[in-house]
Amino acid sequence: MARIDLHNFFKFYDEKNPNHVKAVQWLEDNLPVKFLEDNVDWAEIYRGKKGNAAPAPAAAAPVTASGDVPMMGIKLIKEFEGCHLNAYPDPLTGNLPITIGWGSTRKKDGSPFKLGDSISQAEADDLLISQCKSQFIPAGAHPSALIGELPLGKPQNLVPAITQTAIGKLEKLWVHGNDYPTRDGSCIRDYIHVCDLAHAHTLALRYLEQERNKESCEIFNLGTGNGNTVLEAIAAFEKASGTALNYEIGPRRAGDVIAIYANKDRAQQVLGWETKYNLEQIMATAWKWEQELKAGQTVFN
Repeated sequence: MARIDLHNFFKFYDEKNPNHVKAVQWLEDNLPVKFLEDNVDWAEIYRGKKGNAAPAPAAAAPVTASGDVPMMGIKLIKEFEGCHLNAYPDPLTGNLPITIGWGSTRKKDGSPFKLGDSISQAEADDLLISQCKSQFIPAGAHPSALIGELPLGKPQNLVPAITQTAIGKLEKLWVHGNDYPTRDGSCIRDYIHVCDLAHAHTLALRYLEQERNKESCEIFNLGTGNGNTVLEAIAAFEKASGTALNYEIGPRRAGDVIAIYANKDRAQQVLGWETKYNLEQIMATAWKWEQELKAGQTVFN
């Protein structure tokens, strides 16, 4: 079997191929450590050059609605959250969503926890690491439209739900509430282009390679730093695509946070990372990808 040289892979690729971000995630999640040690040159970066646990390449940590930067490191997250192996209603969030472990609200498959659920200590620790590897809402597609997002089943994120509605795969897009205390009444989220996200991971890996990290786990917020409402996202799509979207305002959805977005200062200062794509460009690339999927001529053939 040929040895996988991710060192040169990341040197050559960057924004040109955002698919490597999830490809490496797949490697970590699906291949045994022994395989990575024997076949992936970059594995030493993940495992730590001195045998210590290495930080996730780049991570988006939970932030407050005001965008405050969280305390750094797994140890401090644990000290702040505490661990509960039985699901409980968190009074700090109005009892919803149901919380478990080190402040986790969803399982790895994205489904919510329910009262009566329980997990082991190992599962709680694993969920925490998964949270530290998660990103804010990555959206859009590579400008070439050769790489993009293809949800299995009904989309759970807004942008593919928008494009699938516009292309006719979904009959209608539902907006969950328009009476929140925001500029247009809909929830605010931080939408980041997948190419910007890929670039942040590349910079984080270089940061590790240069041994500039001070802790075994360091957290970087990745996002635009501003956030957009659901209705602003719809308007951006309609402008970028020239297509009117069939959507309807519905009731609030239980557990939705009013506004959440990243303070990206540390990623800018430490990694030298900046976002390049705005919301309209996110929508334009996502729409181009959706149209290519429908054509079926350049994708999967």
